[in-house]
Amino acid sequence: MSPRQYRPIPAAAVRRLRQKLLAWYRRHGAEFLWRQRPTPYRVLVAEVMLQQTQVSRVEPKYRAWLRRYPTLRALAGATTRELLTLWSGLGYNRRALSLRDCARVVAARHGGRLPHAFSALLALPGIGPYTAHAVNIFARNRDEVCVDTNVRRVLIHELKLPPDCPPARVEQVAWQALPKGRSREWHNALMDYGRIVATGRATGVRSVVRRPQPFLGSSRYYRGRLIAALVRHRFMAWPALARQVRLPIANVKKIAAALARDGLVVVRPNGAGLPR
Repeated sequence: MSPRQYRPIPAAAVRRLRQKLLAWYRRHGAEFLWRQRPTPYRVLVAEVMLQQTQVSRVEPKYRAWLRRYPTLRALAGATTRELLTLWSGLGYNRRALSLRDCARVVAARHGGRLPHAFSALLALPGIGPYTAHAVNIFARNRDEVCVDTNVRRVLIHELKLPPDCPPARVEQVAWQALPKGRSREWHNALMDYGRIVATGRATGVRSVVRRPQPFLGSSRYYRGRLIAALVRHRFMAWPALARQVRLPIANVKKIAAALARDGLVVVRPNGAGLPR
């Protein structure tokens, strides 16, 4: 069945949901830093940092990041070592370089300002459909939808949709439920309600996102240890780096080579270091 053939949710049910969630949000909505003065740049930084990372870990890093790089132009001039030092502890270090790549393209082609057009946002490094919609919703209050795990769960639970509801159906319902002119407030309400009240345990609605693999002892874990060591020492010979990472030298060299392909590390015959 194509998305156009789905039967709309009854209008009365949609109205009740809007009233319920917006009233709840006015009483219980969170005051995250990125909801204060939500400029396109500030929203972009928050969205990238929050990808697969807990809010409690993001908040101090977000504050420090904006102090160091208050604008896209400031970020465009950052060195790799500066970025990785500031990003340390968030994981998925490539995200920091993607933000800088994005800043450099925006500075060169868009006068230092994130473009408005969805297609232009998608053309920027590191920005996918969800992030592009999020920038327009949370920074510009544009009537668009972005469906994350929390939004999906709230819509399925509150509107009594099938637990295995296809993504196309959920997106159609999200568009129908969107109160025009209140996109920012509505999406904040959906996300907070899903995070606090309509949790997976409370609703029984399972996430369609693949469960993350164990971190300790994983490739990501050792990549993080290697980057952290180089942030402290800038360059390390292979034996010293292997002791820091706690792996044989051959394994460390393989991890360093993979990080070098991502632009995070420079590999030399006698060791590895961070790019300038």
